[in-house]
Amino acid sequence: MRVFVTGGTGHVGAHVVAALLDEGHAVRVLARRPERVPAALEPLGWTSDDVEVVQGDVLDGSEALTSLMDGADAVLHAANVYSLNQADAQLMRDVNVDGTRAVLEAAVGRGLAPIVHVSSYVALLPCQGTMTSSTPTGSPEGPYLETKADAERVALAFADEGAEVVVTNPGVVFGPHDPNLGESTGILRSLLTDPVSAKTAGMIPIVDVRDLGVAHARIFALDQPGRRYLLAGREVTTVEMGELVREITGRRLPMVPAPAPMLRVVGKLADAAQRRGMDPGFSSMGLYALMHGVPVEDRPEQEALGVRWRPVEDTLADTIAWLHDAGHLSTRHAGQVVGARTAAAE
Repeated sequence: MRVFVTGGTGHVGAHVVAALLDEGHAVRVLARRPERVPAALEPLGWTSDDVEVVQGDVLDGSEALTSLMDGADAVLHAANVYSLNQADAQLMRDVNVDGTRAVLEAAVGRGLAPIVHVSSYVALLPCQGTMTSSTPTGSPEGPYLETKADAERVALAFADEGAEVVVTNPGVVFGPHDPNLGESTGILRSLLTDPVSAKTAGMIPIVDVRDLGVAHARIFALDQPGRRYLLAGREVTTVEMGELVREITGRRLPMVPAPAPMLRVVGKLADAAQRRGMDPGFSSMGLYALMHGVPVEDRPEQEALGVRWRPVEDTLADTIAWLHDAGHLSTRHAGQVVGARTAAAE
């Protein structure tokens, strides 16, 4: 199968491209900046020579994208602006919603199948009870979360009209080889480098980017893929995540209790600062997702796709080790992870 991929130079997209190649598919990568393809794929064992690269942008419109899809059989749409900065609101609206509409319109017009749209678990918030693949698209708060929900509604509207559109909802993605040092990787890095962090109630589902790549590639092998796949991973509370990182690194990592009401006020103040061009490094969006975290149930998806989520502690340890190896984290901040990996290599 020849799969047309958007977002192939991103963290998730690059791992899906690698997994598709591992499965024997041919891949055509849409890249706004083709020179970024080697850095995204080479750490995963592939090069830009192993894929077909076409220059373009999801904002070029469905007509331009239609011509670039010539000869393709299926689509993986992972292009996305993931930002917790309020100042990026319009860019996220343009790329995440309008870009999704253009890509899917072109793919549907070409009759491609399946058309896999990578959404997010945050598009299903707020959710009452356990989150599953049947949880309806929600109405979350904040530009990024809102655009993910709106883009999902665009995708599902095409599915309602008979197109073979599949929506996936990954959890919070961690893992090594993040070519753009995205928000999730940045949060982990800040936890390790900030003098003190806030300790509050909350829950997030964590999924390893390597498992996510394989899961998405497996969808293309199904004769009749389902309409939605929740790929949330394993849920952990903020307290549990802090404890895991302390155990992995052997560091104290001081955390100061911060009541949710206080953080909401601080988050709104941070939002206002971002809109004025000052970024304090956080906003209310991440807090919203944290405070609305619920248990997740995606075992049916794991069974259908033949994947099993690796333990969160392994994902976090590998991410920290990669941050150190890539020069994004000092040996002091990485703690005993460095020594443990060196001993294992010997």
